[in-house]
Amino acid sequence: MIMKHSFMALLLCALMLFLFLGCASGREQARNAAASLESISGAQLPDFEPVDLYRVDTQLKVALINHGFAFAGDIEFRVAAAESIVAGERDFALDRLVNVPLVIGTGGVAIVDLGSIEWPGKEHPALDHPQLHVGVRVDPQGKVPERLRINNSIERTLRVPCGVTIEKAEHNRFQHGIPSLLVLHGRFGAVQKTKGVVVRSDGRESHLLVAEWQSDVLKVVLPKNIPAGRYEVLVQCTEKACGQGYFTSNSIEISVIGDQHTDPWR
Repeated sequence: MIMKHSFMALLLCALMLFLFLGCASGREQARNAAASLESISGAQLPDFEPVDLYRVDTQLKVALINHGFAFAGDIEFRVAAAESIVAGERDFALDRLVNVPLVIGTGGVAIVDLGSIEWPGKEHPALDHPQLHVGVRVDPQGKVPERLRINNSIERTLRVPCGVTIEKAEHNRFQHGIPSLLVLHGRFGAVQKTKGVVVRSDGRESHLLVAEWQSDVLKVVLPKNIPAGRYEVLVQCTEKACGQGYFTSNSIEISVIGDQHTDPWR
């Protein structure tokens, strides 16, 4: 069970890489086809593609490249943000249209300011709102004639440290071959959401099943098949996506004992 999440994370990374490469290949083929059509029809149209999305302080920025002909005029951007696909009642959410005057030549790159995203904040503290999915679509209503529209969207996941801390564990030694309950005390936030409990040994990590989540107490299942040894236990703030780093609490040490000869504390 402790390897399940690691396998699923690797599978998700591989799937995302496949989809990215497939989409990139599809966009390139569509762009080539559009260029051929353009050369036949004589149309001279811009071709916008957002290539990066990031925040500077609270300001959301998108980097936009124009693969087509030069453009000067107003263009609309749709900005949407949500903590999860199924939004909770107190989740942060945003959906707005931003109209921006833009001058961008062929092959040019523009950094467009899409306004402030006040997350996390007083109403949405990082402790319970550490991760946000943000998407931007260029010209969502198709007001500007364009050579290609398949490449008009970009998505990113924003992550922040959430401030979870582990103060102590009620017990730090467990017997191999027997399912056990690891009880942690500390500051964990009112809801679990993207947070989770991880054990780490020799650079490898596995997720543990959380049986009960309270703001100051966590009850976590240690499976009977966890190998004997010494482990670090920590609480993650956010999901770990495709090898990228993520924010965590401090760590504490526990040991799983096989017999008197394999006690890692001896």
